[in-house]
Amino acid sequence: MTNIKFLKSNVLEDATYWNVPASAFANTIHTLKGGKKENIWQSSASNSSMVFEWTRDVDSSADTILISNLKKSALSIYDDYIDVKLESGSGSYGTVFNDTTVSFTGYNEVDYFNTFTLETETDFKLTLTYNDNLAAPYSTHHVLQGIILGKGLDLGRDPSDFSYKLKEKQKQTFTSYTGAAYPENFVVPNQIYSFEYTALTDAQLESFFDLLNVYDNKYLCAYASTNDKIFNEKTFAYGEISRITFSKRKNNYNNLSFDLTEL
Repeated sequence: MTNIKFLKSNVLEDATYWNVPASAFANTIHTLKGGKKENIWQSSASNSSMVFEWTRDVDSSADTILISNLKKSALSIYDDYIDVKLESGSGSYGTVFNDTTVSFTGYNEVDYFNTFTLETETDFKLTLTYNDNLAAPYSTHHVLQGIILGKGLDLGRDPSDFSYKLKEKQKQTFTSYTGAAYPENFVVPNQIYSFEYTALTDAQLESFFDLLNVYDNKYLCAYASTNDKIFNEKTFAYGEISRITFSKRKNNYNNLSFDLTEL
């Protein structure tokens, strides 16, 4: 069984109708579609729950969801004060899952990731409920860094070679309010994951580039469907493709190599 799969947000990107909570910023739809995690979406009001709805003119398939920065949006150190409910349908909704015991993973362990039985519908609805009874759960605006909802791509085989390394230190200068500049080292603990595939068929290679070329070809989510130790037990890696090459050795035999720099 193939372990590593790849994901982009086809449901959100192809949606013809959106119903989302009011945002404090103008780039609501763009930010929620994913992209760089430096972008943020912030609700313009305090809420104990938030509802997001997406509708397409034709059926869309999804079996995976990633919500970036969900833990920080809860304003609580306790995971079980957030419920995540996903529904789908065509005209009316049925429950896909209702997670009342959420856990977090990914970079800094602040993201929510879940897989589920494949759903093919025109309408999807996501409800986030905050149940913090110790500290005000909605005393300020909720902040997210994107939602990815789509069907994972299975290339039919795992990488022939896979490795990762820590992103190198970046030097920067801190400037105080007096104008004085202080050089310092800033360690970025992100990983760079390297994937090597050999003997991909033409159809497999084409499916990968189709996934990249739809919407934005820079950003991608790679996730482990069975063994998450390959991503340091973080389940997935979301980032920017910083290097990619491919070669055709012979008819229906292709090699693919790329780096995914974690965001």
